[in-house]
Amino acid sequence: MQTNNSSLLPINLNSLLDDNDGTGWLVWPKSFKAYLPRTETFEMPEIDAASRRAYDHLGEFFCQASFWEKLMEFMSSDPLRGERSDAFNLEHAKFYKSIFGMWEDRFMDQVEPIIVRLCSSVDNKNAQRAATELLGGMIRGSKHWKKSSLDRMWTWLTPVLQKAFQQCTPDSLAYWVRFVRYCCAFRDPRRVLPFISLIFNTPLDKDSTAAFSESKNLYFTRAVLSSLSWRVSLLTPSLREDCLKLVAHPYKQVREILGFVIHEHFQLVPHPSYKSVDEFLEAQRKEGGAPSPMIEALETKSAHQIAGLVQNLEKWRMERKPVIQGACEYINASKTGTQVQFVSFIFLRPRVQMVNNAHVFQQC
Repeated sequence: MQTNNSSLLPINLNSLLDDNDGTGWLVWPKSFKAYLPRTETFEMPEIDAASRRAYDHLGEFFCQASFWEKLMEFMSSDPLRGERSDAFNLEHAKFYKSIFGMWEDRFMDQVEPIIVRLCSSVDNKNAQRAATELLGGMIRGSKHWKKSSLDRMWTWLTPVLQKAFQQCTPDSLAYWVRFVRYCCAFRDPRRVLPFISLIFNTPLDKDSTAAFSESKNLYFTRAVLSSLSWRVSLLTPSLREDCLKLVAHPYKQVREILGFVIHEHFQLVPHPSYKSVDEFLEAQRKEGGAPSPMIEALETKSAHQIAGLVQNLEKWRMERKPVIQGACEYINASKTGTQVQFVSFIFLRPRVQMVNNAHVFQQC
């Protein structure tokens, strides 16, 4: 069984970048298309002659700080009633992605102070929405940038994102969660490794009295896990342990999203990743009807973690206070466990329905 160790390493000139998260989950194919990082000397193809005049004309506008000031003033204005603008707008993000994909980092100096100002406008949710759309487009548009340009972007952007995540409010949380999903969707994890590390390395505090502060980082964590799936499994073992330690968290808001995150953790772990189809078939012949060694290993580890949780539940049950004195660790942990089971049922039911539909289709 192979593991995707390369997803842990920063990009170097020999990295093979594959944005398809299905490649290698069960079996690595004989060949697949992947990107090599762009070297400092490689130049992108020239714009065709028929489009050159328009390209240069637009570039003159994009180089002006006043253009971005006016554009962001418009984009961060209040949406009209009845419009769907009061949400992360994918079309806006794609527009920015096209700009940063074609002109690369030429406008970084003009855009950077505007992004910082928008992210600092914590109480203005429209400014926060505009910031997430612009940032999302820039990060996805940087796919084919040179390493020096990428390093420059992440150097100033990482602390800006860290502060934005910390100061995020309930009104702007949905924008930032959608921003995380947009940046991670159909991307090799190494393209956004500084971004992922920032989210995964934010500590969880069981004793915190700020329920929203703790729950919002779990929302970001869930967005990364659901978008990048098994390809970040090697980055998450300690994170799963931390989540299991928080099952008795005193706040319902934290326990509810914690149930989703724990579910995502257990879903992304199994990935056989055999070297070839022949190796996969040979393994099936040897195992016959016996349980897969991978499944047995997963069951052993999961059983150990669940056994530890059961022991804590028994201990907390003996220590629980009368209900009149308020919630206790036993009640809180039990509610979290119920949330995990509920989430698992929600995600399992459509899969069962799909299997049933396929069986009916075969009978027809």
